[in-house]
Amino acid sequence: MKPSYTEDCEFEAEVVEVRGGSEGCRCGHEVGDAFRFAYTTPANLCGELYHRLYPELHALRAGGDMRNFRPTGEADVALAWCPSRVVRISVRAKRC
Repeated sequence: MKPSYTEDCEFEAEVVEVRGGSEGCRCGHEVGDAFRFAYTTPANLCGELYHRLYPELHALRAGGDMRNFRPTGEADVALAWCPSRVVRISVRAKRC
């Protein structure tokens, strides 16, 4: 696949909490799992979790300040739970 557009923004995501350990997550996510991506869904990241993160990713890509959206203390960091409330992930925008 060859992207038709060069993204101005890159994301770094890290799982920061998993309730019930890796057995609690259907995809087996564990604390410390890390992902780097731009626009496409990163390999091995649960589709439901990516779906849940998409509004924050879009806001970060557009220059949104996460302190006004979901308070984390940092403008370029979004913190979110997966839809099942098992996995909590932190996403940092780079070079937006």
